Amino acid sequence: CKPPEAAAGIFRVSTFFQKEKSMKLSQVAAQLYTLRDYLKTPEDMKKTLKRVHEIGYQAVQLSGLGPIAEEEIAAICKDNDLVICATHESGQTICEDTQAVIKRLQKLNCKYTAYPYPHVPLDSYENVKKLAAMLDEVLLLLLVLLILSFQYYQPLIHLQHSIQLNMFYLYLRHL
Repeated sequence: CKPPEAAAGIFRVSTFFQKEKSMKLSQVAAQLYTLRDYLKTPEDMKKTLKRVHEIGYQAVQLSGLGPIAEEEIAAICKDNDLVICATHESGQTICEDTQAVIKRLQKLNCKYTAYPYPHVPLDSYENVKKLAAMLDEVLLLLLVLLILSFQYYQPLIHLQHSIQLNMFYLYLRHL
């Protein structure tokens, strides 16, 4: 159902959430993959994120960006009062270069990333078990490095929830 403001071409995210009582605007982020064609250069990103902020978003999930340095991405988001609430990294990068993912998250001042989908074939029970073991190793490394790098302590169960490897990972652990 489209709010009437959308049909008139003046829709603002904040207007919609003022009418809906179930969720706060601060709980919603723009998933930048949907704007990837407008995020290829720093100049494009500045214009696009300015507009994202103008329509009412307070946070973004990074994905689909052009080759822009993390420090510049963080500065552009900060200039537009946008929090980077999460990134979307490839499954292969998360598993094979976990330390690079950690460094990227630190540069972006972001604590969350998502394991998007299995990056290896899941054509056998053995391969599913291998992926689960691989994700166990990644999770342990993320926990250790995040605790040390952020000098941040929280009970382990809360940290596990902070690192969003997605529901697939949880499913694999229960096989």
